[in-house]
Formats: sequence, C-alpha cells, structure tokens
Amino acid sequence: MSATAAERTLLDEFLGALRAERDALSERRTDDLAALADRKLACAQRLEQAASPAFRSMLKATQQRARRGEPAASPQDGEIWQGLREAAELNRTNGILIDQHLKQVRLSLAHIDPVSPTRQLYGRDGQGSSHARGRSFGSV
Repeated sequence: MSATAAERTLLDEFLGALRAERDALSERRTDDLAALADRKLACAQRLEQAASPAFRSMLKATQQRARRGEPAASPQDGEIWQGLREAAELNRTNGILIDQHLKQVRLSLAHIDPVSPTRQLYGRDGQGSSHARGRSFGSV
C-alpha cells in the first residue's frame, strides 16, 4: 500500500512545520516559536485524524523498521520511509537547538543575577519581590 495524495500532503505539511521550526531556531527567531509549535501540533493532529487505518499501520511498521535500522519494506513505502526519517532527524536537530538556546538563556540569567545578598525575583503576576538568599541566622 502506498500513501494517498492527501496523506502524502499531510506528511509534507508536518515536515514543513518541522523545517520552519528548525529555521526559526537556527536564526534565533524566538518570537516565532509559539506559533510554529501550534502549527506543528495542528499538522500532527490532522495527519493522525485524516490518515486511513492502513496508512497509520504503514507508519507504525515503518517507524519500527527504522528503529531497528532496516530499510523500507517495499518501493511503495519508500516515500513514507524518507519522510519519517527526515521527521526524526528534524525532531532530533530541533531538540538540540532548543537545548542550546536554553543553556544560553540560563547563562545570560546567571550573568544578570545581582551579587547583592538579596535578589529580585519575579512572581507569576510579573511583580518583583526581594528575597534574602539562604536563611537568616537567629530566626526561628
């Protein structure tokens, strides 16, 4: 069984969302990430909901073969094989890029953390409050 044109289109849309996410992460366009995450989720949900049971079965079998390092089972599912391999690689790459950005943000926050005995913390409401670091000796 090969994918229908509609199923292939849905897979291509999902891959496009992963590529756009990778590009935004690579170009440090962090303002775009929330919308891209929504787009990626919507594409994945459409693919899951609109795919035929046979297509879902083929996706699952192809994923299992890929995890075992086996090639595509037939030329007909080669396009799905390539799409899944690309999706897995894009997902891995995006995860690495996200980890790198998180490390950079943590380093930046560490540099702006005041050296004083109190530090300014921000609550959920965005308001700051000073808290002493550690505990106060002599307090009960």
